Amino acid sequence: MGYPEYILLVYYAISLGINLFRHGEQVRFTWRTWLANFTIPVVLAWGGFFSAFGAPQAIYITLWILVTGTAYLKQDDMEANKHNFYYSVLVVALLFGLWWWGGFFA
Repeated sequence: MGYPEYILLVYYAISLGINLFRHGEQVRFTWRTWLANFTIPVVLAWGGFFSAFGAPQAIYITLWILVTGTAYLKQDDMEANKHNFYYSVLVVALLFGLWWWGGFFA
């Protein structure tokens, strides 16, 4: 494992900690949210995730476009969304499984 893998591990560990402490509170989108949405694919590319294009990469790109697009379109209507630690753990586990399948942690 190199720097990109460690960066994502630390980022998601911190993210899960924040979601644990903010469980049940309202979600707020700030410039840091947008920075993370556009930085994570760059770190994945740095780590070689997109060096070979297959099903994991296509699934990730599709999910990234859907999630980022939905967040952008509904950024003013996020009052009903609350931090959910259990959902965050599930999402992080699925992402790490997808990245493992795509060869990011090789």
